[in-house]
Amino acid sequence: MLFSPQTEIVVPLPLFASLFLGICVVLYGLLLAPSATLPTRTKQILSIPFLTTLLVLPVKFHSRVGGFDLISSALGIAIWLRTLDLIWITPLREGTDAYISWDQLRQELWAPMRRRPMGASKKHDDEGDDDAKWRERTRSSWSLLPLLLLNY
Repeated sequence: MLFSPQTEIVVPLPLFASLFLGICVVLYGLLLAPSATLPTRTKQILSIPFLTTLLVLPVKFHSRVGGFDLISSALGIAIWLRTLDLIWITPLREGTDAYISWDQLRQELWAPMRRRPMGASKKHDDEGDDDAKWRERTRSSWSLLPLLLLNY
């Protein structure tokens, strides 16, 4: 069986982290490539093995660091969903190109960690304040780190 516990392979942490990071860099690199240089259909075809590997990597391989395995699994699924949406779903549904600019990429990566300023209410979002739209959360995602460290 492909996904049985007996077939899991232990890899050193630096190798596992570099494979995982390399796949993520390639997927976001495909999105950053202009559509004139690399057409959307080519990006979609090139993304298939990387998207598959991103899902299989945390299942088939693991390091001896349990916390890293947990984080890489959750992060892998999140990146898989987002890049699948940007490369496959949005171009097929809306007929747009699979391309994001550097500013859009920065917002994609840092938006979950931004916070609403103290005292700001949600009514200001309707007035067109773009920065306030990205500061929806009241707690940072870094607040989960102590809980993960306590469990491992």
